Amino acid sequence: MGYSGFDAPLDAVFGQERAKDLRKEIQALGPAQREKLIVKEMQDALKAIGAHCVIPFRFTSSDADRTSHHLLFASKHPLGCRIMKQIMRNRSSSMVQGIGSFEFSGATQVGEQLPIPGFGPLDDLRIDLAQKFARRTIGFMELVSEHDHPTATEANYKSAILQLESEGAVAVEVPGRERRKLKGALTVPDDAVITFLK
Repeated sequence: MGYSGFDAPLDAVFGQERAKDLRKEIQALGPAQREKLIVKEMQDALKAIGAHCVIPFRFTSSDADRTSHHLLFASKHPLGCRIMKQIMRNRSSSMVQGIGSFEFSGATQVGEQLPIPGFGPLDDLRIDLAQKFARRTIGFMELVSEHDHPTATEANYKSAILQLESEGAVAVEVPGRERRKLKGALTVPDDAVITFLK
C-alpha cells in the first residue's frame, strides 16, 4: 500500500479510519500475511455496511504459486450466500472430505484429497458444531445460518450431523413425519430439528 494513487480508492472501500489503520498494520507483514489481512478487512468492511455474508474465492497463477486475485461475493440475503457457496465449492480446484478449497489454480480440478483420518475439514466442522451447540436444540437451517462456516455447504453440514448422530452425540427429528432414507441411509432434511445431547 505504498502507492499514493491508491489512497482515494482504499479510503472509499475501507473508510478513512479503517484504511489508515490497515496501512499501518501491514507495514511489518510479509506478502502472504498482508494478503490475508486485506481480505479479512475487506470482509469486515462489507459486513459493516450490511452484508449478511462475504465469501472470498482466491485465484492463483497457474504457472507460479502466488495469488492472481480474489473474488469476494457479498449478499444481504442468506439464500444468496448458500447458492454462491455451492457454486464456489463446485469451482474449487481441490476438495477434502467434500469441502471445497475456495481456490482456483487454473488447472483441471483434482480429485478428492484424502486427509489424515480424523484431521480433515469435515472433522473440524463436526467437532466445532458439537462444541458450539452443546445441549441445544435447533432447526437445521437456523443452525447453518447461525454457525456460518466460511466454506461448508448445507450438504457438508448434513454430513457432519449424520456423523455426530452415528456417534450418539445428536438426535435428529423431523416434526410431523418420519425421516426419509436415501439408499438405505437416513437423511437430514432442511426442516430437521437437531438436539445436541452432550
